[in-house]
Formats: sequence, structure tokens, C-alpha cells
Amino acid sequence: MKICQSTEEPTLSSGAQVPIEIGLSDRLEDQQMIMTVLSDSLYTDKIAAVIREYACNAADANVEAGVGDTPIEVRLPNKLEPTLAIRDFGFGMSKEQVIGTFCKMGSSTKRASNEVTGMLGIGSKAGIAYGDSFMVTSYSGKSLVIYNIYREQGQLKLAILHEGPSDAPMGLEVKVPVRQNDIDSFVQTAQRVLRYFRVTPIIQGATCDFSRSGPQYAGTGWRYTGDSSSVAIMGNVGYDLKAPAGSFTSQAETLVSLGVELDFEIGDLEVAANREGLQYKDRTVQAIAARLKTVEQEIAEVFTNEISGASSFWEAKLKYSEVFDRTSTSRYSYRSLKDVVGKKIMWNGIAIGSGTFNLDATDGSIPGVSVKRYSLTSGRRLRSTDYVHDVRPVDVELILNDLPTKTASPNRLRGFFDARVPRGPHNDLVDSAILLTFEDDTAKDAFIKEKKLEGAPMTLFSSIAPVSSSLGGSSSRPASVSAHAAKHHASVVSLRDGLHVNASSNAQSEYWEGQSVDLKKGKGTHVVIDRFLADLGAGNKEMPSSTLLHIVQQCRKGGLLEKDELVYGVKRPQADKVGPGWVNLKDRLETNLKAMAKKPAFLQRVADHNAVVEHNYGFGRYERVVPQVSDRSVLGQYLKAWKFMNRAYQGLGFEWASDYSVAAILSVGTLVLPKPSHDLDAMWKRALHTYPLFPLLCSSYGPKQVSFSDGSPEGQIAVIEEYVKLLRR
Repeated sequence: MKICQSTEEPTLSSGAQVPIEIGLSDRLEDQQMIMTVLSDSLYTDKIAAVIREYACNAADANVEAGVGDTPIEVRLPNKLEPTLAIRDFGFGMSKEQVIGTFCKMGSSTKRASNEVTGMLGIGSKAGIAYGDSFMVTSYSGKSLVIYNIYREQGQLKLAILHEGPSDAPMGLEVKVPVRQNDIDSFVQTAQRVLRYFRVTPIIQGATCDFSRSGPQYAGTGWRYTGDSSSVAIMGNVGYDLKAPAGSFTSQAETLVSLGVELDFEIGDLEVAANREGLQYKDRTVQAIAARLKTVEQEIAEVFTNEISGASSFWEAKLKYSEVFDRTSTSRYSYRSLKDVVGKKIMWNGIAIGSGTFNLDATDGSIPGVSVKRYSLTSGRRLRSTDYVHDVRPVDVELILNDLPTKTASPNRLRGFFDARVPRGPHNDLVDSAILLTFEDDTAKDAFIKEKKLEGAPMTLFSSIAPVSSSLGGSSSRPASVSAHAAKHHASVVSLRDGLHVNASSNAQSEYWEGQSVDLKKGKGTHVVIDRFLADLGAGNKEMPSSTLLHIVQQCRKGGLLEKDELVYGVKRPQADKVGPGWVNLKDRLETNLKAMAKKPAFLQRVADHNAVVEHNYGFGRYERVVPQVSDRSVLGQYLKAWKFMNRAYQGLGFEWASDYSVAAILSVGTLVLPKPSHDLDAMWKRALHTYPLFPLLCSSYGPKQVSFSDGSPEGQIAVIEEYVKLLRR
């Protein structure tokens, strides 16, 4: 990377003589002191420095050799091979180049180009900042030379360890010995540092997850992530992006706080000498500010394009509100993003600065107009208000009062609230109805034009079925009674089969619908309910409707209930009126379970699943290892047995291990089960005896609890694979 030279003219004091050049001391002890300061004190995160510097150098080497799209290779340390190795496929280096690059502070070959990252001549010595030595292997395509770079009494030294023929591809490999207690840190740091490389490196020795927050929106050199973490990416390095006080506009500061990724060409930004962060000098601040301005402009265009398809201003505001004003979803941060775009979002040439309407008509500017907002209290009492200043389309429904009497019929309004259904991507119920009453068409046209309601959807008041006011103690209900009222007054209801658990609302009644059945002469599967909570006996006398629905769905899936079999809820006061044709849900499930228990395959699956649950050693979950292990080995036999038995429960069809499973209401333990297909405990002990290193490769099991890798299953798999490969050699 080219060095940024100051463009300011030098200031000389009057009468100045010939200037004296300032340089490094010729004394060896002074040079050693500078070497020590640069190598020991320069980096605050030495592990990150080692990975970043050598990986960037390797990527640079590929670029210089014209193979920039070829990934570099990184072998991460593990307990079997505690060494970091980074390999490129460039031109390699001659002995003179190796000595000049790795043994001389400040020596760099990259200051004439912004195609590569380095320039300071310090990063190539990062291995010495971490330890006392590292190795460099240069491949020419026909031969190789292995060098040892080490520090002795503060002085960098180089020794040639080996020279010989080699047909390996040209390039350079740097190997850094890693301390055992740093292995996990190297893997985790590599995951963090290498994720921004333009060409993803090939990783060996461990598993790395380079995934980043998926961009919700993207444009020219930017991606909006909204994850509260901003990064400036330059030369394969991601630098944490800050907003220095007073440096950016309020919109730019908001973007940085919300989370963006900004791309820059090498040389656009000034970085610290240790390459651990940015230097927020004028040129860097200006470059970042310009890119954030681009984000601000283009993201407004993105939203404008999203809203452009709206058929009305009402729908445009609805879409705007869905994007920016929702507070009940994970997109809450858009409330701040709205501050970035301001009034730049347009619909048909009209700026949209909010997702609300002001429908107030109390000032009398348009005669003959009445606008009321209605909601329903928990006690089913109507509440009205004239406050309609901040009406969000997502929360309300417009009702056009077309009744000849122009009255606000309470029973029709209650009918509206009873008949409303979940809508939108979050299955929300509108919480308010806006009743628009006009004296004549002239008043209606004037109001709609002033409030920009042309094309807004309006429900005719006459189309809403009123709720009868004579429900009282009458045993017969008029046909006009809503579905909501019907299930509250019905003696029998049924579970809503097509409903996803927790997809509607928290109200227990939302999981049921009214039914008209004869309790004495009818038949079916039922459960007693009280306040729409199921009574299954014992400790399940008030089971939530969502739990019951989940159990019923699982039982259908597993064959304990017919797929089209309804489950009825009989309200407690009517429970003693149930005729002989009805079967209690719990009794029906237990009867069907006993019938299924007559099938040996079913009982064997249950036995195998229970054995796996009780056997907690768990290496069988590493299925990737299975193909690499010989079937004849005790390890291979154990892994295959564990895999077979662990999957046995899937054949059952339902979730036995879930808290909301059939096991929550059935006594599965009363089944007489056969022996498991395999004795996993005995097989595991034989595997440990044959492969004594296994306890060292496990963070949770075995007599010696030693953590390794990053503790994740992926990391454990990688180490076990390495061990298995060694066993096969």
C-alpha cells in the first residue's frame, strides 16, 4: 500500500541552516532496543496480529503473482499439531528476499502499489511478537528452502534448516509454533480476522464459521446489517468503525450505531502502524463520511422502490409503517433508521416522513364530518375517542358508515371486533376501528381529498353482522351471533387443527372454535376444559391450549390419533352429560399406545432411544467420523451402533423427549421394553481401552476432562478426524 505523504509545505524558522537528517542509531544495542519495542509492544492482540499479518501477506503474494482469486491455505493449530501454518501460491522468495523481508525492520516491497496491503515492513516479523521463533518455507516449483527466524538476545537471526528438491507449487509458507493454552484462541481469532477476506481461505486443522450478519439492504460499497456493529473493510481486513465526536453528521452517526459494512479500496483509509485500527485523520474521516452519505441516499431509494408499488397513499403509509414503526418484531432498529432517511422516501412525488395519518375533523373546516376511534376493552365494553391524530394503517381499519340512520351501532362495532381475524406477517389483530360518518357525498369527497385517503380500503358498516344483545340465559342464539361469541356460549368446542402453535394470540379461546354436537348421543374424542384450559388429570389439570394442540399434532404425526380426528373440548359444567359414545383423550391415547406396543419394532425403537438418552458419552454424534473408521475396529462398531440407536426414535413419528410431548401425559415407563440393540456402555469402555487418547479429546466426558478447540461440536469433530487419520496411517 502506498504511503500517505503530507502535502503541507515544511515550516522553517528564520535563519535556518542546512537541515540535519534524522535516522536510526548505528549502535547495535540501540537497534536491538528499537527491534524489541516494535516486536513486543506494537501489538495489543498478538494472536490476531500473527494471523492477520501473515494471511494478508499471503493474499498479497497471490495478487502479485496474478493468482489473486486463488485462496490461501491456513492450517490452524490443534492438540495433535500445535502450529499455525499459512501458505500462499505466489512467486516464493530468494534467500536475499527472505533475509531482507524477515530480518530487517522497515523493509517492505509493497509501497509502490495499492493492489496489496502491506507497506510498513513490520508485519512480517509478527511471529516474533508472539514467540521466539517461526519458520518460513519458500517453494520455487522445483526445490524448497526452510528457514528458521528466531530472536537471540534481542537480535533477529536467520538459519537455514533444510534445502532440497520439491515438486510442490511455488509460494511461501509461514509456520508459527503455538502454545497449548492458546490453541482455542487461535481458532476463535482466525474466525474473527479471516471472515473479511475477499477470497475465503481454505481452512485445515479446525472448523471456522466465517458467516457474518446477512445484509438486510445493500448498495454501492455498503451493506446494512442492523446488528449494532459497524466495520470498514479494506485490504481483507475489517476495522471496527467508530463515530468520533463531531466528525460525522447525525445521520451518519446513526448508521454507524445501527450496523453497516463499508468497503474501501486499499489506500483509501489510514490505519495504525499495528493495523489493529483506523487513524481518524481528516482524509479517513472524509472517506468514511462520503461512503455513509452514499448509504443514506441509496437506502432511501431502496425504500422508495419498495413503496412505489403501493396502489394508494394509505397503502404507501402502511408499508412505511411496517418497515419503520414496528416495535414488536426484531426489526425494531428501523425506528432509528427512519432518522437516517428523513423525508427522502417518496410515493408518486409525495414525501413520506411518517407512517401515520391525521384524520382529525373536530376543527370544523369540513362541515358534516364525524370521525371516531373505537376499541374494545377486556370486559367487552366499547371505548370511543375523538383523538385520531396518529393513525397508523397497520393498527386500524376504516369503516364507512353507510347506514341510513348514520348511527354508531354498538352491536355492529362489537360484531366487527368479534369477527376480525389475524392479518399481516405477524398475525396481529387490528386494535381500533375508525368510523367515518359523512352528512353527504360532498363532505365525504372533500375529507378524502384533504386527508389523501383516495383508494384507501374501507369496510361498509352495513356489511358487519351485529352481535345480538339478547344472549342472556337463552338456550338458542340468533344466526347473527359472531363466531367469537358462539364459542364462548357453546357447550362443546373443537381444537383448531390448522393453527400453528402460538401463531394467533395469547388468548386461550383462540385455539378453539364452536361446535354444535349432541353430548348424549354423539361420539368422539374429548377433553374437559375450564376457561379453555384442558383438564388431563394428575398434574395437568390446567394445561394451556397451545400445549394441548402441540400434543394432539404430535400424536397425529405418530399415529396415536387419526389425521382427521377432531378433539373436542367439553366445558366443565357439561362434563357429566357426556354420553357413552365419547372417549376421553387420555384414555384413547393410552389404548392406542398399548396397541402400538404389540409391535416389536415399536418397542425396540423406544428401548434404543431410551438407552441412548441414558448413555451420555456422546461421541456417536460425530457422524462425519464414521466413514473414516474401519467397521472392524471397536471405535467404528461403537460409532455405528450409537448412530443407529440415536436415530431410532425418529421412526416413532412423534417427539418423546419434548416437554410438550406424548410423554407429558402418558406413562411410557410402564411399557415392557426389550433389551437395547447394543450395549453402548460396554462398547464405549472397549473403545476407550483401545484408543486411550479419546478422553483427552473430549471436553465433557471421560475420566480426564480437558477442553480443546473452541469447545463446539464442529471443533471436536475436526480434532477427532485428525486423530482418526493418525490411527489409519
